[in-house]
Amino acid sequence: MQLIRNEQGSIAIDFIFAFTLIFGFVTLLFSVAMTLTAVEMTQYMTFAAARKYHASHINEDKQREVAANKYQEILNLESYIMIRLGSWFEVFENPFIGDVTQNSTGGLSDYDQGGDPNTFHGVVTLFTAKILSFGLGAFGSTAPEDDPGDGSSFATHIGSYLGREPTSAECILFNNERWRAIRSLPVNGAAPYSTGTNENLYTVMSDNGC
Repeated sequence: MQLIRNEQGSIAIDFIFAFTLIFGFVTLLFSVAMTLTAVEMTQYMTFAAARKYHASHINEDKQREVAANKYQEILNLESYIMIRLGSWFEVFENPFIGDVTQNSTGGLSDYDQGGDPNTFHGVVTLFTAKILSFGLGAFGSTAPEDDPGDGSSFATHIGSYLGREPTSAECILFNNERWRAIRSLPVNGAAPYSTGTNENLYTVMSDNGC
């Protein structure tokens, strides 16, 4: 009877249960808060790179090059160390730059561009939130049962699409083709446009665009 009436330590069970539950909620809220912060940082990184890719250059390879350099520049900043280390978060070291509809990386290859070829020109990277994959003992794990354990269950593509301006090479090619088209226009009852002109003597003078 004395053992039944002795209630010493009974509150410890409630404390352990409550502490574990609260610890789990705190861990979850912290993980979500850090993930939302990292997502915004990654979004800005792709935006800055896409802005570099958007501006005109000598050719498209140069546009890709300056975009990749900007992406690496931001990723190597001290403030991006939690993303760069890859412990909590992970992104592509070399993102996809270009027309995403032509590449399965962005998952947009089946999208209808609606007649606008620049809709999905930009920079895309794969963002993985490893911090969201954790277990709390008897409460279970946040990841599904078939999770490989690399955080891939909490991965998504993050990209910025700003289009792409024509390059100098594309402008020169466009103007040359336009000159050929003008010279080949049909003329009724008069001399054709090609009369007195020479395709080789045509000099292309482009301004800031086409």
